[in-house]
Amino acid sequence: MTDEEHAELTARANDIIKSWEDDRYDNAREAWSDVDAVLEERQFLDRDLVRRLDEIQNEAARMVAKAHLGADC
Repeated sequence: MTDEEHAELTARANDIIKSWEDDRYDNAREAWSDVDAVLEERQFLDRDLVRRLDEIQNEAARMVAKAHLGADC
């Protein structure tokens, strides 16, 4: 991975985190999908970014599951 690609990936990860914290996602499924795409390259990210993205993805997955289970009730 080039320095430019690394910078773009890091910027994307930070943008996802900021968007999540600012509640700018329309739904949890969209957030989960964005995080998943970035985490495919997790070996190139700072450990703290990966940890935070994992937390967001876990929280989003719980929200999606809860919404899905609520729809089945």
